[in-house]
Amino acid sequence: NYSEPELVGEEWGDVPKAYQHRVRKVWKRDSTFQVMNEVVVDRGPSPYLAQIELYGDGTHLTTVEADGLCLATPTGSTAYSLAAGGSLVHPEIPAILVTPICAHTLSFRPMLLPDSMVLRVVIPPDSRNTVWASFDGRHRIELRRGDHIQITASKYPLPTVCASQSQTQDWMSSLSRCLNWNERKRQKKFTMGLDGESDKSDDGGNAADEGSAVEEDAGLQMPAAGEGLIDCHMLAGRIHQTVSCAYPLKIISPTAARCTLADGTRTSLVPAVSYILSYGGGIVHGDQIRVRVRVATKCALLLLTQGSTKVYRSRGKQPVSCLPNLNPALDSNQTFQTMELTVNDGAFLCLLPDPVTCFEGAKYNQRQWIKMHKGGSLVLLDWMTSGRMSRGERWAFDKYFSVNCVSIVSGDKERLAVRDALLLGPECGPRLESLDAFAYLLILGPHVAHIADTFRSDHKQNRIRPFERTHSSVQWSVSEVCAFDVLGVAVRASSSSTEDLKLWIQSKLDGVCLVVGDSAWSMYCNA
Repeated sequence: NYSEPELVGEEWGDVPKAYQHRVRKVWKRDSTFQVMNEVVVDRGPSPYLAQIELYGDGTHLTTVEADGLCLATPTGSTAYSLAAGGSLVHPEIPAILVTPICAHTLSFRPMLLPDSMVLRVVIPPDSRNTVWASFDGRHRIELRRGDHIQITASKYPLPTVCASQSQTQDWMSSLSRCLNWNERKRQKKFTMGLDGESDKSDDGGNAADEGSAVEEDAGLQMPAAGEGLIDCHMLAGRIHQTVSCAYPLKIISPTAARCTLADGTRTSLVPAVSYILSYGGGIVHGDQIRVRVRVATKCALLLLTQGSTKVYRSRGKQPVSCLPNLNPALDSNQTFQTMELTVNDGAFLCLLPDPVTCFEGAKYNQRQWIKMHKGGSLVLLDWMTSGRMSRGERWAFDKYFSVNCVSIVSGDKERLAVRDALLLGPECGPRLESLDAFAYLLILGPHVAHIADTFRSDHKQNRIRPFERTHSSVQWSVSEVCAFDVLGVAVRASSSSTEDLKLWIQSKLDGVCLVVGDSAWSMYCNA
């Protein structure tokens, strides 16, 4: 047995190497170290977290409970500090990096402090254990309770030699080489046709199966400005949505669960939900929006919007910053929104947007083309309000033109089943003063036959004898629709209150919940 005497750092060199293992090295107080990369204070061999008090210019910044604390220079930001989650800092930025090592609380994040600040790392007297400090990975010493380290920027700058004329270029090329930047294989592109068949490859290979996306031999094919694509299909027993869009259009697709009905059975179709909206919450002068949607077999897609579609006033001429005209046949001084919808056999599409609100002087054109295969089902809502009533604007827009066309496909034959058009101008305002909202509702197909029957029954009862209405301000009528034995109804409604009309529509379409389930339907009801 032998004792372990303590020797200060200056006396360490006087001890022979054969006896250095018998003594413990201790640095004198007020020792000074010059570091190029970092100072690391860590818990060492202790199993407990290190408790460290951090002060800046005499002000208490925070109490750190972590595996350690790394205080680095900008040069050392690519070393230990980077591995601990710190930021990369250019060498010309005068800063001190403070990076916690596995902090016990997520609220303490890496910081950049000015190099003019005097930092002090203190081990509090009530600390559970001692900590250890190292300076550029050397001179490892133990800090006991009450000890502290004062850290300041050195007054001796370190000159460096750059391989290139620019320090920034030399630093960036070094990072790219060491961190392997831009070496990852670029993502390939894919395209999807709305008819369910993917584009063929350049070598003449066969198209992929319906509802699948085919990768091409180049990068992602981006949509043009204002264009969007939603492809809803089944893949390996699960529903998938292929979504792409470009400014000013934005599409959000939250997840909807397939629900179990009251009788214990599951919905026959797998639901999906997509929100179609635009940046800024509206459509400005000259915008041309085009959305293509395809719903494959066994899928039920619920298309919604977040808030009413606002159409801003039309200007006298085309602004320079306006989006390019995608279709020369369209007047670039007006606003256009076109939707091309395809519903396959055994699929269901439910388009339930919020109303269109045209501001004073707006010119709005809307076209919705629906191609529905026999056996598919459709719920289409197209409605509008009188304008910004909070500003006193009622029917003050210059033009509102909406066209809805539905064609039924049976085999190789296609027949136009519905064509509904509404054209309103400023001359209609005086005759519409008593109304605030118009709605056109189309219900077709076997999956929503129970909703169509409800409309027929209620309308017949209303015509034969008066009955009490829940929404007395709503006036509506029903027309029959039939093509290739596909039955449905077309409903037109108006009201002096937009909110009354909205509640009336929700109550009448409550049967959609049996098709898409509670999860998807609640997103519409709670919007």
